[in-house]
Amino acid sequence: MPPVLKGRRALRLPTLSLPAVSLLALLLAACQLDLGICPTVDDSTVALYLFDEKSGAEVHSVAPTGAPDGHCTWPIVTRTVGPCGGALHIPASASIGQTPTETGYIVIPSHPLWRLDQGAVELWVRFEALTGSGVQVQGILSRDAKSELDPGHLFLARVRRADGANVLALRLQDGDAATTDQSLCTVQPISEKIWHRIGIDFGGGRAPEIFVDGELQASDTTSGTIAGLVICGTTAAVGIAGNDEPWVLGALDVSSDRGSPTPVSAGLGGTIAGLRISSTRRGGGG
Repeated sequence: MPPVLKGRRALRLPTLSLPAVSLLALLLAACQLDLGICPTVDDSTVALYLFDEKSGAEVHSVAPTGAPDGHCTWPIVTRTVGPCGGALHIPASASIGQTPTETGYIVIPSHPLWRLDQGAVELWVRFEALTGSGVQVQGILSRDAKSELDPGHLFLARVRRADGANVLALRLQDGDAATTDQSLCTVQPISEKIWHRIGIDFGGGRAPEIFVDGELQASDTTSGTIAGLVICGTTAAVGIAGNDEPWVLGALDVSSDRGSPTPVSAGLGGTIAGLRISSTRRGGGG
């Protein structure tokens, strides 16, 4: 089990004869790790997946809540090291509207624990560089289904704006057909090849919020449609209690049938670690 420390910064270092300062500098340069707060279990934790399993396709929550086990499309998804222990790498795949290719993903089944009127989802993400031009979408997480207007359906992705900047977009359905494609988009581009701690808060009678490395992100209401997928400017003050879809990590299931995680598209092209689902809004904090 890796270090899991509340309010402290944790990093596992190998045992070598180099001085500690030099070793840390080399490790940061080689891995481009950003040190950050590691997720822990507290009274608001519904599930915490550290991806610390030594091998195989299953993933388990360490929270004592009875959260279901998930599984990944092994060996497309591979195990590696993250900022707080284990991590899962998901290769890039065809984006929305492009020719389908084999996509890796992690799925966590539907469960009554996910019926949250308010809450937060946090995870670590390390994006690879996007290649090519045109429509570019990197799926981070998704609980969606095609042609459904159920409130609480959602997805989070990194999308490419018309000016080439790559930003985050959170689509959270409010049940209204007129606004179902509206999304909360960030203004500040999010960088590649370093770890970021990304969090979303939802429900509780308040608009959703996106946090990156603990900082609240300003919302974009002027870019209009991005990547043919999202319309920036949502203020949906809803939770996800009306969503009975499974969690999909590392891809989007916007074209799936109700109750199914497939088909998926927009493979992440990156690595995820430390997924925590909570029953209260966390404000980007640990």
